[in-house]
Amino acid sequence: MLQLVKEIGIKKMTGIIQIEITESGEELKQLLEQVTDNKKARVQTLYWLKIGAVETTEHLAVLLNCHRTTVSRWLRLYREGGMPRLLEYRKSSGRPPLTPSDALESLQKELTEPEGFNSSGEIEFWLKFFWELYLCYWTV
Repeated sequence: MLQLVKEIGIKKMTGIIQIEITESGEELKQLLEQVTDNKKARVQTLYWLKIGAVETTEHLAVLLNCHRTTVSRWLRLYREGGMPRLLEYRKSSGRPPLTPSDALESLQKELTEPEGFNSSGEIEFWLKFFWELYLCYWTV
């Protein structure tokens, strides 16, 4: 692939990655078949680097359709703790939920009742009346 890039005259990008990948190309290829979708791009990154298909984070980012800082973060994780650290599941802290957990538990109980709700509008009204939660239709 690098040869093709050189032949068609694409300018070589700066930021060549220097990383020691302990797994063999064959091990990475087998791992690619085993990992789930959300981890596949991470392993693909190492595989392409191991076989010499790419040299820069920019090139990897283009091929993987992600930002170069994402690729850099994956490589940092690999440097810090190898494959286990790279594939570690980390849930994003994200925004706190709009609905308190006790309100959700109460809503789940109400949903199991035979009379239940006839529409999401009724749920919206119930949340306003009993929990003083003013959530829009789309949130409900």
